[in-house]
Amino acid sequence: MSPNKKNKLSLDREYYNWYGFAKSYLEISRVACQYILDGEKEEQKRFRMFYLLVPIIYNIKHSIEVLLKSLRKAFIEKLTHDFKGHNIKQIFDIFTRETNSKITKIKQYLKKNDIRKDDLLFLENFDNNIDMLKKTIDKYFHCNFIKNEVKNSFIIEDSNNTAFKYPDNDILVKLDYIKIINSTTTDDVEDFKSDIISLIKIMESIHWVLKAYDNI
Repeated sequence: MSPNKKNKLSLDREYYNWYGFAKSYLEISRVACQYILDGEKEEQKRFRMFYLLVPIIYNIKHSIEVLLKSLRKAFIEKLTHDFKGHNIKQIFDIFTRETNSKITKIKQYLKKNDIRKDDLLFLENFDNNIDMLKKTIDKYFHCNFIKNEVKNSFIIEDSNNTAFKYPDNDILVKLDYIKIINSTTTDDVEDFKSDIISLIKIMESIHWVLKAYDNI
């Protein structure tokens, strides 16, 4: 076996390790959401939500980070310094810049080789999935899903007295998680479950397009 083929096999194995981790985080969150929703009475649902809501949200946020990194490891082959952080918005921005270049090459290739309707559909779906992924990332990066619940459920600590000293500051915001959990509804849990299912489909579709045209 040639060194290049060995490296490719090693890279594929590493990618699927990362991808497997990411999907496992999503799956455990999906199972937890369903476990809450399957409660026979409202009291049972709330009891389950009390212990499961925080890990559900964390695993969704973390899975996005690992999914993006797994795709980059598969198609760019290594993680740059910027890509090793945990800022999912920044990671997504880097990923889209790199995949835009890849997609441009794919489109150019298809134009030269009698583009098929199926190929056009896949590329349109790719663009749509990137847009949907961006919206989901914005939602979880900014924690938009708790904005209505937060209201008075937080305290601010301005230890370094920078809150009104500079436009950018280092104030510390502490959330009252019990209040947030108590104000979360089963409809919210349904939304989390829907996001999880959507994320799995989106990432599988993005992977398929990039993998199908990997040699271009």
